[in-house]
Amino acid sequence: MSLRAHLNQSRILIALAPGIAAGMMIFGALGGEREILVWQGAYLALAPLAFLGWWGARGLGNVLNGTPLSKIGTARPGYVAILGTATALAGRQPLVSPSSGTPCVWFHYRQGRTTGVRTGRVAMVDSEQPFLLADETGECLVDPSGAEITGVHEDRSSGNYERLILPGDRLFVIGQLRPPLGPAHPSKDKTRPVVRREFDHEPDARELEEMERSVEKERGEAGGQKGNPPPLPALQVIAIPEDSRPYLIGMGSIGQEGGWYAFLSYFNLGVAAVAIVALACLHLAGR
Repeated sequence: MSLRAHLNQSRILIALAPGIAAGMMIFGALGGEREILVWQGAYLALAPLAFLGWWGARGLGNVLNGTPLSKIGTARPGYVAILGTATALAGRQPLVSPSSGTPCVWFHYRQGRTTGVRTGRVAMVDSEQPFLLADETGECLVDPSGAEITGVHEDRSSGNYERLILPGDRLFVIGQLRPPLGPAHPSKDKTRPVVRREFDHEPDARELEEMERSVEKERGEAGGQKGNPPPLPALQVIAIPEDSRPYLIGMGSIGQEGGWYAFLSYFNLGVAAVAIVALACLHLAGR
């Protein structure tokens, strides 16, 4: 995955990080570790983290609230927001999620390894096959590569974790609308999922062999069909922007999502103010 995609997918984590950090401090204090509330180092770390979270949440809120909603049939290439229904590509078998076997148009699959009470990540698979988004005016292709995908279906079974977009789901997509795909277009036809393997330990030969077999199985199921698939339809495609603007795919209302990030930006600003006041009080108290 490109650096641009990683930066795009880190935005939501940055926006949520101050709340997570503040919650951990409160949880620790309630658990008997009250000295954390009078430790300057905690607030020295929390204040800049909260400002960073405010910046991230404010940026996402501005994008969600400030990008005009376009109809697919009349949208022109550029940075757009589109609302439509997810549909599998005609003439191809739909993707099948690796763990639950659910037909879908996109999946994220994380395989878990359980040792006692500890579960670690050993592999992640993200499908990158384009799917269709349709409204009453037309259709476009959606290339999910590098998108921050939120609010979709989740499934946990046998220690594994899946996030899914199903055919018929109502989605909003905010990204770069491009002309129809061509042979030289950077968003080429992707009929296999991109596989990312992550180990929280040094894998032995058996684990590597097992992983290779499971990944090949997942690829075979997700690939949809044998041989060369039919060409992609000549439709505009919405994909990750070439610049640093967010690429967002989600279920629900753009307005509600934008309102949530606007609230989160104010919350993070409040966390920063509390951290600064706490630092000043501790300094005056000589702590």
